[in-house]
Amino acid sequence: MTILFMQRDMPPRPQPQRLAPNERGELDAAMRAMPMQRLVGNGMSLADATALHAMAADGVPWTEAAVWIGACNLLLAERFERESFASSAVRHYRHAAAAFRFGQSPIMLDRPEKIAVYERALDAFTRGARLSDLPHDKVAIPYAGQTMTGWLIRPAGVTRPNAVIVFGGADGWREEYHEGSLSLVGQDLAVLLLDGPGQGETRLLQQLYLDANLHRGISAAVSFLLEDDRVGTRIGLWGNSLGGNFALRTAAADPRVAACCDNSGPPDPSRIFESFPRIIDRFRAMTGELDVEQTRRIFQNLRILPGDNRVTCDLLILQGNKDPLVSDDDARMIFESAPAARKRLVIWDDGDHCIYNHTDEKHALIADWFRAALR
Repeated sequence: MTILFMQRDMPPRPQPQRLAPNERGELDAAMRAMPMQRLVGNGMSLADATALHAMAADGVPWTEAAVWIGACNLLLAERFERESFASSAVRHYRHAAAAFRFGQSPIMLDRPEKIAVYERALDAFTRGARLSDLPHDKVAIPYAGQTMTGWLIRPAGVTRPNAVIVFGGADGWREEYHEGSLSLVGQDLAVLLLDGPGQGETRLLQQLYLDANLHRGISAAVSFLLEDDRVGTRIGLWGNSLGGNFALRTAAADPRVAACCDNSGPPDPSRIFESFPRIIDRFRAMTGELDVEQTRRIFQNLRILPGDNRVTCDLLILQGNKDPLVSDDDARMIFESAPAARKRLVIWDDGDHCIYNHTDEKHALIADWFRAALR
């Protein structure tokens, strides 16, 4: 049997455009925010990530290029599924989902064009999840009269595994951490990939937004797992970027949390308003597009000061020495002020934000640590 894909089988490749200076600036900002190591570490193939950056460098708008890559992967996935090549189909569905997910990122406010690309990402991931060898159960978690959504992924053949809730921050939503979740599953742990208030599907399709009590939303996910007989009774949190702040705040407030991993979480997210004004709308979108001052006040209320740090569970803090958003001093302040009896701070001397440039090493470390902490 021969499976052959010619260029004519794919949708027309988008062409470079003559960009105004502000458009070129926005495209360059997208390339900086989503470097190759982030794309590859969080779901894209190396070939797709290389193509996306090359097209953007040539002047193809980021979203248009990413959507084309996603559409090509979707065609491949559908073809392999028809041929009963399940492993290949799953891989291409995940690559399609990653391309669409990264494609919607530069559209900061929740406009119809953003939601349309996001829905394509969700659909592609869902189709791949149905074919996976591992159980991927879509879950709905009631909170504040609305619903948070997530994926519960469990190791095959393990009865009631302990679980880790994994989430991102302002833009790294749950499926972006699927690759990392598989490292946890490989250690016989279950994973709840969660979109909390102001994130992903929970925000875009459920209209549940971020406020200063977001830790209560994550605690609602803890309650959901503790009442679910598919998983055990020891629950960990792994928050990435701004989500690291969310994880710390929840662990400090909820004694049921047994272990907490903060990957590059800022202790004072409101500082980003002064340092990175280009992404203020990304924060406003999380709050339901409140005005700048209202949004700033919410993020000021998320500050973690040394006297407020009450994390007593097992604690792992990951930090990159080259992180432009979070400093080593920030990470050390969180580490030193936490009253946790068992805590560890790991700093990569060349690490970028969220340690994207050491993804495999990071995932292995986190998985080993959670296996020990939740034992």
